[in-house]
Amino acid sequence: MVRSLRARRRRARLRSVALIGIDGSGKTTQAHLLADALAAAV
Repeated sequence: MVRSLRARRRRARLRSVALIGIDGSGKTTQAHLLADALAAAV
C-alpha cells in the first residue's frame, strides 16, 4: 500500500476547478469544503 501511495504522489497532476455562480450562491463555502475534503484524502 505504501508503494502505491508513493507512486500516485509522483504521478499527481495539477488540476483546476472553477466554481461559478451568482453573488451569494456559496462558491467560497464550497471551495473551502472541497479544499478540506481533498486535504483529508491525502
